[in-house]
Amino acid sequence: MTNTLFFAAMVGLAPPPPASASHAAPAPASVEAQSPEVFAIGEQLRCPVCQGMPIAESPSSMAQDMMQRVRDMHAQGKSREEIFNYFVARYGEWVLLSPRAEGFSLTVWLAPPLALVVGAAIWWWWLRKRTGGPVSPGASAQAPRFSAADEQYLREIRREVEK
Repeated sequence: MTNTLFFAAMVGLAPPPPASASHAAPAPASVEAQSPEVFAIGEQLRCPVCQGMPIAESPSSMAQDMMQRVRDMHAQGKSREEIFNYFVARYGEWVLLSPRAEGFSLTVWLAPPLALVVGAAIWWWWLRKRTGGPVSPGASAQAPRFSAADEQYLREIRREVEK
């Protein structure tokens, strides 16, 4: 009898377990069912379970619970900032996918443009140093100066070409 039940379960003939025994995660709310504002807020909050994924796109049950909390708070009339503050109070600044431009995280916002300006200044300085300073407008029109040996070599080449 035990072998028969085992075989039936393997083949798929066994009846499904009762619905109350199911521990499946709740189905995520479809994107169409969410307001654009709620979805935008969910796109800016990090899922604590998934790596770098926003809660609006995460299939984890924790992210879905967080999304439900966002929906509830939005329905209560809470502002975007109040919702962010709620999650920051519970999870820390880490929960925000883009850090706020204040305090130490201001460095994250200012460092790339500052590095670009410093890099451009160094490149400009290096070019000026390499060319020997600013180039005068008439300098490029003047013929280059050659040594006597170079002049002799050029005359011989011209003679060969003219033959």
